[in-house]
Amino acid sequence: MTRPAQRRLLLMADYGCWPLWEPGADPYQLTPHDLPLSGALRRRLTAWAEAFDATLNWEDPARSDFPDETARQAFHAEGLRSPNCSARNSVRPLTWITENPDPSHRLE
Repeated sequence: MTRPAQRRLLLMADYGCWPLWEPGADPYQLTPHDLPLSGALRRRLTAWAEAFDATLNWEDPARSDFPDETARQAFHAEGLRSPNCSARNSVRPLTWITENPDPSHRLE
């Protein structure tokens, strides 16, 4: 499948996954090497995904959560900052989409 000239990327945390997705593409989930991202941005996105993975409660997944509201807000804030780092990368043209994994929580 050919990728469109204008690419839309979704930044979304999901357990066990790298956090960049390309809606409508095949494959939908991207890997760290599918885009010409800097090593620093790859590491930052990987760390963000790992922070989300750390919230998984393996014994009772329904109880998975951040340890406190401060950690939740820091996670969301980092997720919103990460796409802005792409300005220093050669990933153009891109449209970044961020998705709040907790719709009941307002992002500041």
